[in-house]
Parts: sequence; C-alpha cells; structure tokens
Amino acid sequence: MAWARRRSPRGWACRWRRSSATSPRRCCFAALPIDAVSGLTPSSAIPLSVREQAVTWLVELQSATADEDTHRRWRQWRDADPTHAQAWARVAAFGDTLQSLPPHIAQAALQAPSSAARRKALKTLALLIGVGGAGWLTAQTPWRAWSADHVTGVGERATLALEDGTEVQMNAGSALNVRYTAGARRLQLLRGEILVTTARDPQGRPFSVDTEQGNARALGTRYLVRQLADHSAVTVFEGAVELRPARAGQPRRIEAGQQASYSSVVVDPPQPADDAASAWVDGMLVAQDMPLPVFLEALDRYREGRLYCAPDAAHLTVSGTYPLADADRVLALLQTTLPVTVDHYTRYWTTVSLKKIEKK
Repeated sequence: MAWARRRSPRGWACRWRRSSATSPRRCCFAALPIDAVSGLTPSSAIPLSVREQAVTWLVELQSATADEDTHRRWRQWRDADPTHAQAWARVAAFGDTLQSLPPHIAQAALQAPSSAARRKALKTLALLIGVGGAGWLTAQTPWRAWSADHVTGVGERATLALEDGTEVQMNAGSALNVRYTAGARRLQLLRGEILVTTARDPQGRPFSVDTEQGNARALGTRYLVRQLADHSAVTVFEGAVELRPARAGQPRRIEAGQQASYSSVVVDPPQPADDAASAWVDGMLVAQDMPLPVFLEALDRYREGRLYCAPDAAHLTVSGTYPLADADRVLALLQTTLPVTVDHYTRYWTTVSLKKIEKK
C-alpha cells in the first residue's frame, strides 16, 4: 500500500492506492447522429492525429487502472492546445462505451497499448468521429465521471479535506465534483458512494450533495450518500438531512439513525439505519441478511473484472464481516458458508451460482 497526496484548488486529497492488473471495460455508443450535436467544432477542422490522441485518452480514462495521475496527465494534454480541447469535446460527446460499434473494433480498442490491433482500432474510432453521419452519441453521460474532480478506481479509497474543514471519504469506484461558491457548498456525486462529515461554515453557506435523482441537504450532519443504478440512498449517522427529489417531489427530512432511498420524483419512507453501512471506511464489508446480489455488487468495487450473481442464487442472503482487501478470499469463503459455486470463466468474468446437487 502507498499513500499519495495531491493538492487541488479545493483542498488536500489523501489517496490510498493498491496496485492492480489492467482490466478491459466495454463501452457503448447510442444511436444519435453526431451531427445532432450543436456548438462543437467540426471534426474536419481537427487533425486526425489529435483525434487519435483524444480517443486514446477516452479508452485510458475508463480503464480499471485509471487513477489520479491518469486524470492529471489527461488534463495536461487537454489544456495544452485548443485543438486538444476541441477534439476532447467531440470524443466526450461520443459517450462512454463502444458496445454498438462492430465488436472487433470495440475489443481491439481495449487491448494492450502496444498492440497493433489497438492502434488500428483507435485510428478507426478517430475517423468515425470525423464522419458526421457515421458517429453516435450517447443519451447518458457516464463519461463525466472520468473527468470528475476526484475519482477512485477498483479497490481504491480516498479521503478529501475540503477548504471549509468538511471531510469526505470516497468508496472505491466513485467520482465526485466539488462546487463551492459564495452562496453554497455543493458536491456532485456522479458515481459510487461517499461518507460526509460536514463542518460549520463561517459564511453560513448551506451544504448539500447532488445525485442524479435529487439533492441531500445537510442539517449539521454526518451522512452517507450512494448513487445507485436507478435511485440514490442516504444513511444519516448524526444530525439530519433534507432529501429533495429532482422533479418536483415533496422533500422529506431524514433524522439520525434513519436511512432512505429516493428517486427523481419521490422519497421512500425512512427505515432504521444500517449502522454498518460505512464499514468500508475501515476496509470491511459487514452484512446482516444482505441479499447476495447486493453483497456481490459491494465486493465488485474491490476486484478487477465483473462479478455476476446468477439468478438461481439471487434469493440467498449473506451475514458476517469480510475484509475488502482480499475479495477473492471472500469469494472462496462464500463457498464454505453458502450452497454456491464460484466460477471464473475468464480473468475478468466471475459468476456465483447455486451449487448443483449431484443425483446418486
């Protein structure tokens, strides 16, 4: 383990890094013509070599090994020349995945950096960006997470000390923007999970965390916020939090010792808080009758590749305390405590399924 500390305009960021192997990631381009985007410099005005560099950065930033240094070097490249920024705007508009491109191009783009197939694929993608009707744009914007102010990768946690004394702890696989202005203190959680301990602001500015589904405003608080696939969740340990859905839903106050999920239109009734929800801060995963798919999703943040729960095992629950530092050991332990089999189909795809009972 090694600690790295970097200076940002909003405070110090202390990062705990673990070494990890390179993991390929798929991405996809949704079907909107690139000509539909307004306000972008025509790709024909951007040299092909610069477009190739931008596409290379696109792939690098979504790699499982992308870290703060990767993002720092990307920002240096982007800011070094106006054409770099223009090329990145085109690439960023492309979206976050290569899924709807021909499979051989998507797969080759994710091969080793020295691979001839990868170089050819990246050049092909750069050419596609330059052809108006041949490109696609994604309707979603996960690419924003790659260029967020603070990003954690697989098995990586970070502690941020913000300018007002607020402390933010980031779980693995998280992305966060910090937006402090003269009138407000706002965090934008783009992905993952954070634990916030707010500080009293001499200027009296309100503090809140924005997710895709809405806003969680602190009322003298220590609280945890998660951005999930189709909703957000908050657990309050101290003080209170006001949850306000993004689309005109009624706000709801969540008190210490409570937790609640919310969509963009409604806040669910609060439930008793899970006191172990923040155990990841100490490198542990504590489960009490936790559904196996939820358990595997939490563990997946700490290992390379994809961890999948087969439908026949989805009804199982997990209880116990598990160290996040060795996810594969946890998977091995599951096979001794649950009737499951862990199958590693490739280095990057692992399935947990119900153990088959052999007939005698």
